Amino acid sequence: MSWTSTILVVDDQDASRFVKVQTLRRASFRVIEATTGADALARFSNEQPDLVILDVNLPDISGLEVTRRLRTAVPGPSALQILQISATAVSPADRVRGLDQGADVYLVEPVDPEVLVATVQALLRVRRADAALAAALDRERRARKIAEEADRLKDEFIATLSHELRTPLNAVMGWIWQLQHTTLSESARARALDSLERNARMQAQLINDLLDVSRIITGKLRLRIANVDPISVVEAAINSVRPAADAKAIRIDAQLDSAVGLIAADGDRLQQVMWNLLANARGMRT
Repeated sequence: MSWTSTILVVDDQDASRFVKVQTLRRASFRVIEATTGADALARFSNEQPDLVILDVNLPDISGLEVTRRLRTAVPGPSALQILQISATAVSPADRVRGLDQGADVYLVEPVDPEVLVATVQALLRVRRADAALAAALDRERRARKIAEEADRLKDEFIATLSHELRTPLNAVMGWIWQLQHTTLSESARARALDSLERNARMQAQLINDLLDVSRIITGKLRLRIANVDPISVVEAAINSVRPAADAKAIRIDAQLDSAVGLIAADGDRLQQVMWNLLANARGMRT
């Protein structure tokens, strides 16, 4: 048999408990039994039933106290449904007290079997609805957390993007200023033009990368790996930041070992990294 839910029936009266258990089992519920309050708490801890049918008058602990302890142990409306039932505590005041202690429904015995099953099914529908609501709220909280994290990453991305776009632009502006306001030698002018062309290409590459939204989102920027002379890359990076360094009276000394040889790398990206290192080293960034 495929059980729909697990129900704990707590009743110290054998005949009364037997009737409830058989009624519920015929309705395809899995039923476990307890005869005392202490036994009920232990069985609940071990079995974690979906619903408890609890006699109010028990030989050791009042059913009201058992309800209170269960509510303390299992907070939250979707975690547990409790049906209190009694053949002796039947006054309106008894019912009010039972509901105040945490019962979801309070019935008076004798209870018609069909009424008992219908009540149990209604309580379980409420439990499922509460569980679905709790799950929806949890999904909403997780979605909000993901959105907040995405917002934070967006801010970081914009800050990084601004930094990366300024990298070649600062070099271009520096060399333009030099060309406009100083008299450069032919070799220096050639270096300036070479740096302007190289950084303009780098800026174009960054803009092309920006246009490919899918690669930006996944962080997979395309690398153009080739044999690169690291000495020329470092020299190009130094030339890019030299105007800013000169403007701030910062001297750049470079000791480059030509024996390094060629390496496999993306020359533009490597130059960008070196530029960032140099620009950040002494606050040359404008």
